[in-house]
Order: sequence, then C-alpha cells, then structure tokens
Amino acid sequence: ADFLARRGAELGLPDIDYRSHLDTAARLLTQEIRLAHEQANMRAAASVLADDADVVVPALLPWCTPALTAMERIDGPKLTDAALPENESRRLGRALVGGLLARPFWSRSESAPFHGDLHGGNLLLAADGRVAVIDWSLTARLTKTEREALVEIALAALALDARRIAAGLAGLGLHDASGAAITATVDRALDTLVRSGRPLGFDWLVGLLDTLALQGASGFGAQLAVFRKSWLALTGVLADLGSVGDADRPLIGLGLQRFAAEWPARLLAPAESRAFATHVSTADLMRAAAEAWPAGLRYWTRLLGQAR
Repeated sequence: ADFLARRGAELGLPDIDYRSHLDTAARLLTQEIRLAHEQANMRAAASVLADDADVVVPALLPWCTPALTAMERIDGPKLTDAALPENESRRLGRALVGGLLARPFWSRSESAPFHGDLHGGNLLLAADGRVAVIDWSLTARLTKTEREALVEIALAALALDARRIAAGLAGLGLHDASGAAITATVDRALDTLVRSGRPLGFDWLVGLLDTLALQGASGFGAQLAVFRKSWLALTGVLADLGSVGDADRPLIGLGLQRFAAEWPARLLAPAESRAFATHVSTADLMRAAAEAWPAGLRYWTRLLGQAR
C-alpha cells in the first residue's frame, strides 16, 4: 500500500486509500476459508430462495463442522456450458437476477445476503432444471439503510436532482458528498444519462460509484464493493446466456410487484416510514410525483446546454 501510494503520487494518479482497500481485501479473503461462515451464508440464502422455482441453494448435510462443509451433490454442467435452447437460457438468466439480486434487494430484512462471486463456475444446471448456486464463502450483506440510500439515488436520478443524489451518496457512507469534485462528477453523470436517451438503469448507478472510487472518493463500505462485483459478474453471465440488457427488467419488475402488494400497509403507516420492501416512504413517493414538472425542466435545460 505504501509503495502504491508513493508511486501514485509520483505519477499524478488519484489519491486512493490503498491501505484501506487492501485491508478490506484481506478480510474478505479470510472469510473464504471460514467454513462456518459459508454455511451461515448458505442457510440465509436458502431462506431467501425457499420458494423460488428456478434458483436453488444446495442443502447442507448433518455432517457440517467448522472444518468441513458437507452439502447436497449437484450433478450437472455449468449453466453457461449447458446445451439449452436460446429462450430457456434467457429465461434462466432473468431468473438468476430475480433470485440472487432482486429478491434480497427488495426485502424488509435488516441485512440482505448477496452472492459475491457469481462467475459461471458457481452456477450449475441441476437435473430438475433449476440453477444451483454454489460457493457462498463470499457474500455482500447490504443493510436496509444502504438499500434505502440506493433507491433514494435512483429516484433522485429520475428527477435529475444532483443535490438529492449527493444526499443518497452520503447515506452510503461517501465522505464530503457535497464537495465540489463530487458535485461535478454527479453533474457529468446526469448529463450522460440525458444524452443517452435511455431509461435509468442499474448500470448507470454502478458507473457513477466506479467513477467516484477512481477519483479517490472514500467512505463506501466493503459490502457495497462486493455487491457491485456481484452485479458486474452476473451481467457477464447474462451476456454469455444471450440476455444482454435484461438485467434491469427482473430487478425493476419484482420491485413493482412489491410496491403493489404493500399499498394496504401504507394506508396505516406514518408518511415518513420506510419500513417497506421497496425502501421508500409515502412521503418519498409524494415528493417524486411533485418532482415531475421540475424534472422535465431540468431535462431540457441539460439537453439544451449540451447542444451549445
């Protein structure tokens, strides 16, 4: 870390906290060899996916100890190597996003588990046609507060409101979220979103976080970094399965289902309460509705500013 920091300064690179990043990597690697930790992750994930028709966690067997993980054997090829029809590959790809990202994200749990190593070798096609997910030694556990902050950033991005995006970034732990450099980065990201002409997607949010990290911004926790890794790895698997561009659809789709189901509870809850699977309060929704006209004005202002 000292060497990298010294060479980075000599070369004029961003002032990155290498020691903190390497300490985090060391802690995560240590988790990889703690079998009891992996077993706990598997139990938590199995609970989340208990009624999922397409994604399954192998069952743990009674002989598990802190020195041994014994689990159900999965006889099947890697999902990306299976000879499946194109439509079935795409369907299972969307099911993976729904089960491994959308389900834990859109939950009321205070700590939601996300698989942290979603490469093709950890996704096996079981004999019953489901995708079995193995190797749960590395996971991200985003708190509900962190998921609320991510949704706040998404709503603020829809409204093209840079100030509220900064507030959401601060909720994720970013230091000096209202500083000039970060404000400029957020503005450039919003300009890119407007220029693209595409709906807001999770890739945009991940891109913003990556840009901030490359600029030396600090404060994001290790769990958020692992969650980002999960998203990027899974989108790579989707590309292998021919499901490019489908990652946001199941994520947003399940969020809308949760949103529809929680309306009766909202009628009795305080307006500021975010005790919902969608992580937004009724006041947040009213604020978003009121932002429709200002958001349109911000859109045309940014678009015309780019045209000049």
